[in-house]
Amino acid sequence: MSFLTAFNARGPIRFWSALGNDADGDCVVAGTENIRICQNLLSTSTFKKLLYKIGFRPPHTAYSLELYAEYLATLNEKPSPNTGIDPTGWFEWCKTKGLITAWGTVDIKNQDAVKEAVVKYRGVLLTLELTYNSWRDAFYTKKTWTVGTDKNDQPNPTLNHAVALVDYTPGYFGIVTWGLFRTFSVDYYDACVNGVYWFY
Repeated sequence: MSFLTAFNARGPIRFWSALGNDADGDCVVAGTENIRICQNLLSTSTFKKLLYKIGFRPPHTAYSLELYAEYLATLNEKPSPNTGIDPTGWFEWCKTKGLITAWGTVDIKNQDAVKEAVVKYRGVLLTLELTYNSWRDAFYTKKTWTVGTDKNDQPNPTLNHAVALVDYTPGYFGIVTWGLFRTFSVDYYDACVNGVYWFY
């Protein structure tokens, strides 16, 4: 059993920014930046924590899109809604830029290890195949994402995505994506998640 049955790395943050991922395919960058915001909560001022609580959105969108474009240029690619990023190459590049110190992966089948990484690193990046229904409804309902027997409730290999896992409670995981906080069930995690990355 994990040493904490529930954990919230979001602190006082109530509102999030999509960090450009509502227009371009930089979900890995957006997820990374959302986790970095959570990591910075440990050292930020009481005043800024108050601003987070009342709805201040950290002004990182332009910076996130700049990072996205700069990284893609190293691959001779340009930003677009369908241009995604492989986390392994991204994190290695972030190390060379001094944006992070180290990174690694967690066994996706060991949920206790994943939860412990969320606590230790104030969040982890998940890669996953969304279900069609969770992708379609993400902006319109706060309903917990689940899987089912219908094909629209099964992982869809054309809907690859990355999210910041920053919260968990018994039976549920809490993520930030597209500027939204959403939850999904353990069954959704088991069916859809295909990568877990920590960094600092």
